[in-house]
Amino acid sequence: MKRIYLSGAVVFLLIWCSAPLPVGAQLQEFPRMLSLPDALQIAGQRNPGLQTETTAPQIARGDATTAALLPNPSLEIRSEGFHGGSFRDRQELSVEVSQEIPTAGKRARQIAVAGANLRATQADVDNTARLLRFAVKQAYYQIVLAKADLAVAQDLLADFDRTIRSKE
Repeated sequence: MKRIYLSGAVVFLLIWCSAPLPVGAQLQEFPRMLSLPDALQIAGQRNPGLQTETTAPQIARGDATTAALLPNPSLEIRSEGFHGGSFRDRQELSVEVSQEIPTAGKRARQIAVAGANLRATQADVDNTARLLRFAVKQAYYQIVLAKADLAVAQDLLADFDRTIRSKE
């Protein structure tokens, strides 16, 4: 009977631990007044697209390091002809060691391609960051413009109300 209660408690604990967090626990606090530099900093730190894009240069850097390395030698051992009896008498063993030697500038070209790929990847990250900054600035200035439009509309409404009251 204890086993049933224990397994039920374990199942409940596993379900409780794997449940997603409530929405309120996932929200992060933002300042009440947000300046453009603060908005750009928050977007740069918390944008998932930019965060995933920043891992690509690390991968390209690893590819560049790999391209600069010499290929590893390979060792191959084969045995043939064993049909029973003494292993030494009826066995044919062969050992082969091979090393690939890049010729005709192949290694230099691989290094150049890996370096160009690294630069292209970094340019992609810079472009993604540039587009993110543009989007944040655009949204920020649209909000500023909307606030200015609201203030002008409220002033016009107040002027119209004063004009109407003065004629009555």
